[in-house]
This record gives sequence, structure tokens and C-alpha cells, in this order.
Amino acid sequence: MIPFKSFIRQLCEAVNSVARDRQTELDAVLSGTFTKETENGTDLYTPREVRFKVPYTDDKDQTAWRTVQVPLATLVTPRTVQMDKITFSVDCSLSLRSGELMMGKPRRFHLFHKSVNTRIEFTLKGGGNAQELETLIADYEAGLRKVVEK
Repeated sequence: MIPFKSFIRQLCEAVNSVARDRQTELDAVLSGTFTKETENGTDLYTPREVRFKVPYTDDKDQTAWRTVQVPLATLVTPRTVQMDKITFSVDCSLSLRSGELMMGKPRRFHLFHKSVNTRIEFTLKGGGNAQELETLIADYEAGLRKVVEK
């Protein structure tokens, strides 16, 4: 059994941690193909370029060579993943212990403790503030507590 509040806080931290990791990964990918400058507090990326000699046919039907500059970013495909929200559902058993809403594995029989099997579904967004999280927890807990106390 785990306290409901702790469970939700751990999920939110996991979402925010993944979002931070992906931003670091994106910066690492971009640093190889772009130069970064900051202008008026905004990041400005300029593509790094490479030079290639490419053949072409001139006016006399002769093969000639010219040099072209190509942005490096057009030659590579960065592998980036952006996760800004997660939709989650869990089948669990809810019960009250010492006034605290607790979650556990669904139970087949409810002989010794009053508990309710249920499915909880919600969506968490990365980067939320602490007050939004506390409001989410309080709202869910109030609704779930009513179900358990019936």
C-alpha cells in the first residue's frame, strides 16, 4: 500500500524529470549542428555548414567542379523525443488507514478492511507548478475518499 498523495507526487516528478532529460538531449544534438547565441534573452541558433565539391556540366559539356556550402543539419536526422504530458490509468484498491487515503493492488475479497476497487485515470503535464499539483491531489483525494467512505 502507498499513500495516494505520494503516488501522484512521484508520477509528476517522473514526468518532469523526463522532460528535463529530453531538453538536455535536444541541446546536445543541436550543439553539434548549430552554434548557439543569446540575443535579448532569446536563444538564437545558426546552422554549422560544411563545404562539398560537386560535379556539374559546364557550357562546353565538360565536367567541372564547384564548391557548395550545406547546413550540417540537413545531412543528419536528430533523434529527439519530446514528452510534455502522460496519460495514466491504474486499477487499484483504495482504503483509509489512520485517515490517510491509501492505494494498493486490487483485492478480490474485502473481509478485514473496508476498501474499494477502482480505476483512476488522469493526465499529467510536465512543468506544472506546486500549487497546481496540490490542487490536483486534493480534488482527486476528496472524490476518491467519498467513494471509499460510502
